[in-house]
Amino acid sequence: MNCSHGLALALLLSTLPPVLAPLTATAQGTRATGVLEGFGCMSLKDLPTGTGPDPAPVPVFASPEPGAAVLGDATLTILVPTPLRIEQGRVWMLRANGQRGWVDQNQLTTWRSPRNPNTQCIPVQFENGRYGTMTRTN
Repeated sequence: MNCSHGLALALLLSTLPPVLAPLTATAQGTRATGVLEGFGCMSLKDLPTGTGPDPAPVPVFASPEPGAAVLGDATLTILVPTPLRIEQGRVWMLRANGQRGWVDQNQLTTWRSPRNPNTQCIPVQFENGRYGTMTRTN
């Protein structure tokens, strides 16, 4: 890692909760290096069912302000701080690349596995510096 990448990562991590509890499982083609303490998972309210048309994309906004720029579309699972940070009807979230964004609160619901109610969603950081989730079944 060169110095500028190391400094950028240090600056990003200084604004986030510490990464704890090393993991050995892999996901997204890279190894998870730790759990993101202080974050949880939420799901989009309308998920694809596999039959019929997919739900409309849910925008991620640059701020909670009305008319804020759209950064892109939300993924099916959203990383959110615990407790939730809600402003003007939008929930603060962390994108996979570390960018902060805001999603309309009415587009989100509690995360759950449709296959197994005992499955937990665990926010993690990967060795490539990206953020994502892993699951664990109790």
